[in-house]
Amino acid sequence: MRFRRAFGIGILIGVSVFVLWLAMINLSVIKSLVWLQWMLYYLLLIPLVIYGARLYYKSGEKTCGFCLGFIFIFCGFIFDILILTLIVFGDYHFIKNPLLWVGYLEILVITKIYYKFKIEK
Repeated sequence: MRFRRAFGIGILIGVSVFVLWLAMINLSVIKSLVWLQWMLYYLLLIPLVIYGARLYYKSGEKTCGFCLGFIFIFCGFIFDILILTLIVFGDYHFIKNPLLWVGYLEILVITKIYYKFKIEK
């Protein structure tokens, strides 16, 4: 496994999700519709993770999808703690949100599915 590459792509996904959240929070149309923000987050997470997995596996690596997914989740979790909770929100209430953990689970499932159908075939 190429850890540097995996962590770099995980950070890229984390930054992309952060930019998407900033855009969604500042759009006046969905600013008050929190459920719609989460639905858009889940939908937009799919192409981001697929793109990240494609970038990683482009080098010919055969790392298990779960392992890569866990690295993506780890990068996202650290990014959420360092940036969102400490700088944006100022406390850790965001990390306790179960909807965020559903997104982490989605990352794991998407990387495993990508590995199963594109790499392992």
